[in-house]
Amino acid sequence: MLKNEKLVTAFAALIDQAWLSLLNFAVSLAFIRAAPKEEYGLYILLLTPVFLIQGVQNALFLSPQATILPASALEKKATVRATSSALQAGFGLISGVLGVVVLLIYQYVTLQTFDLMLALAFGFGTVGALAREGIRASQYVEGMATRALFGDLIYGFLLMACIALFMAGDEVTAANVLAAMGLAGVLPLARMALVKTGLKIDRGVWKEFWACGRWALPAVLVTWLNFNSYSYVVAAVLGAALVADISAARLFLMPVGLTITAWSNLARPKISAMHARRDFSAIRRLSLNSITAGITAFAGYMLIIVLAYPWLESLLGKNYSGLLPLTLAWAVFFFMNLPRCVLMATLMTTPSGYRELHHFSWLALMLLIPGLTIFSPHGATWVIGVLCAVELLQALLIGRSALAKWPRGLK
Repeated sequence: MLKNEKLVTAFAALIDQAWLSLLNFAVSLAFIRAAPKEEYGLYILLLTPVFLIQGVQNALFLSPQATILPASALEKKATVRATSSALQAGFGLISGVLGVVVLLIYQYVTLQTFDLMLALAFGFGTVGALAREGIRASQYVEGMATRALFGDLIYGFLLMACIALFMAGDEVTAANVLAAMGLAGVLPLARMALVKTGLKIDRGVWKEFWACGRWALPAVLVTWLNFNSYSYVVAAVLGAALVADISAARLFLMPVGLTITAWSNLARPKISAMHARRDFSAIRRLSLNSITAGITAFAGYMLIIVLAYPWLESLLGKNYSGLLPLTLAWAVFFFMNLPRCVLMATLMTTPSGYRELHHFSWLALMLLIPGLTIFSPHGATWVIGVLCAVELLQALLIGRSALAKWPRGLK
């Protein structure tokens, strides 16, 4: 029975990530087919800070929850859940309000057209994204992948219904899509979070969260700069239309990134539990097997992408032709990103591991800033090349640390 439950959980997680990948693809395709490049570029530029806020949420609440909850005594688990939910609810509301205010201030300072609806949509979309991700992460930590799948199905159907209406009315804009993301994220998920766990903060649990989060938070901020700041550099140097090209080239790699996320959702709580049992050989075995399987599957997937690219390119339309070199450059990035993300789970079992990741992120940023400054004027391929160099550095540093810890145990 236990084996069947594990298979169901793994299958549900796989379907969940495939569904989210399809949704992201559909939203991007809607922009590509029914909106100007500049509007798609604006959407990417506004979505990027949402990723930052989600990263902060992950650093302060979701990652510590995945570390602490599996190792907690049974009578303490309810307190951990309630504290995490309460903290996330407050964080989400504050983030949404600040999002509106900051975007309005930016419009005023840069003398742009005052667009209140865009700012409100950005704030609301942020709240929806945080609500959805918070519930999903909690369900995965509890081993309830089927519930996470059900919630994401509801989210997806609501979002796609809105997108269909926008396309029918020729209203595919950044503001409309962000508002739809907020609506689809809040309706099915926010009520579940409040009803199930309540809003009560335990100071002792929050201190445990902070012991991990205080190191994860700077690392998240630096990682966001490493992975997402290129959008703003490209927009400033080469224009928003090229941001759209880079994002479109990455479109067919979305399943890879989401699969890595699915692995993390399923495996990180298990690795934390293994660490609590001091079963270090199991951590090593799971990590190496995951890397081997992931790289093999990714290679096969990229072969299919290359062979089918002439047909795939037709989906993008004539405005997005000739992007295969950029897609292959992104593939190099993800070939290094996959083992790095797997090996990170070894370090994210102790506060000291979070501290190491924090230091590695700063080293990566020291490579990113001069790299983008020097090479971004030469074109999009050079921009992705800089990201690949940064990813290689982090993979080597994290890999060395993880390999060193496995034989002697984690401290």
